[in-house]
Amino acid sequence: MASLAIISVAPLRGVPLGSVLDAAGLTWESVTPWGTKPSLEEPGIYIVSTSADPDSVAGPPVLPLSEERLADLLRVRPEVTVAGQPADLDSLGQALRMMSPTGETVLYVGLAGTTVTVAHR
Repeated sequence: MASLAIISVAPLRGVPLGSVLDAAGLTWESVTPWGTKPSLEEPGIYIVSTSADPDSVAGPPVLPLSEERLADLLRVRPEVTVAGQPADLDSLGQALRMMSPTGETVLYVGLAGTTVTVAHR
């Protein structure tokens, strides 16, 4: 069975993502709209963000979620639970919004060991 490590990191309020990448010695390659296959054919870091601008410092006050996508997730993964109970659209949406820091642009940071294109699937 796979393990999941959840690490809580204090948000970097007012610090643009581009500055964080620069400090880490990483290069911003491109922006790919949600639902579009990324074109980066090498290993790297991918970031899910509410903004296409790496210099943006303000995200939405409430996490934008697609009920259609949440329903798709629950359809293909019916075992999803929230607080030990089977998830429904409302409970899953509430749980995701509670985990999202208000006003932050970065939602997820991942590491693609092969290519960013493959990791995106």
